[in-house]
Amino acid sequence: MYSDSELMNDHIMARAYANIVKAKNETAKSFSFQELQRKSNPIGGATSETELKAKQKVLYGRSAWNLFSTILLSFLICFGFNMLHVDGN
Repeated sequence: MYSDSELMNDHIMARAYANIVKAKNETAKSFSFQELQRKSNPIGGATSETELKAKQKVLYGRSAWNLFSTILLSFLICFGFNMLHVDGN
């Protein structure tokens, strides 16, 4: 039988994992060329390949930072929650 703190910890770990998977999926989605072209030029006019590559690098940097910060925040929350529920034994 699980205690309340163990159930809560399992729930928090599951939420953290779900956040990581969500961030990973959003990162993968942001790299599609059609999405990049739509974001860089919503009117549909021609854009140079160099400009598209530059914007792709910016998107890659933002997506990588978002993924890293989501993972870091999730683990910090789990670690903090575990530290609060240490039993002194």
